[in-house]
Amino acid sequence: MSVLCNLIEIPQDLLDLFKIHREAERLYWRASNSREEPNIGSISKLSMPQREVVRELYPSDRHKIGKVWNLGDCNSVLWYKTYKPEEYLEIRESIPKIIEYGKTCNYLELGRAWHLVSFLFSGSRSYQLSDLVIWGGSSIGINPILYKKHILDRELSEYYLEVDEVKTLAELMQDFGDEIVCENLKQIVDRHRFIYFISRYKVDTWKDESSLSLVKDLCNSTKDFYCRVADRGNLAIVKIC
Repeated sequence: MSVLCNLIEIPQDLLDLFKIHREAERLYWRASNSREEPNIGSISKLSMPQREVVRELYPSDRHKIGKVWNLGDCNSVLWYKTYKPEEYLEIRESIPKIIEYGKTCNYLELGRAWHLVSFLFSGSRSYQLSDLVIWGGSSIGINPILYKKHILDRELSEYYLEVDEVKTLAELMQDFGDEIVCENLKQIVDRHRFIYFISRYKVDTWKDESSLSLVKDLCNSTKDFYCRVADRGNLAIVKIC
């Protein structure tokens, strides 16, 4: 069973680019995951090879990189240029957008909790809805994690949702409130006694207020993610690994 799940917003032009240049997508994920790291600030802190990359990518405003990029971004791009030189030249003009959009895109790390979120919304832990639909509970009718299988990278278990699919999910989730989450969680625990690991917490009882609050937050974060991406008219990548 796959362990971790991350959701990330993606504009159509970058998705089209990533379908061709798979290494370029790693820059995007890395930029998003490291957005809390401090920015470079002054390019004087960079090594000469890193400064050369800056001059290539930002010929007219090289100081802009210090406001957006961190050291890890520079190292990732420098690695790309060194070990994938031909591919680097092909996507060089797109690299600033890859990094800059990666810093501002909507991103949600569900981790191990994706199994629980998937089941709470749909009543299913599989790609197709089944007899596991929640007894006496509610379902949005489709699985928000395993909704569509537009494969981006089969080996990495990555697929994506089209713009209209993101909008459909966002609309269906609107009426899925905390009360439904609580009732569905109660049904799951009472009937199956499933144990889910969420970060360092073990959710095995709906009566545990701290665990229940965490589950509500996860469901609301999933709803908010799809709503924000839908509002911006973008696609979503789901990565399960």
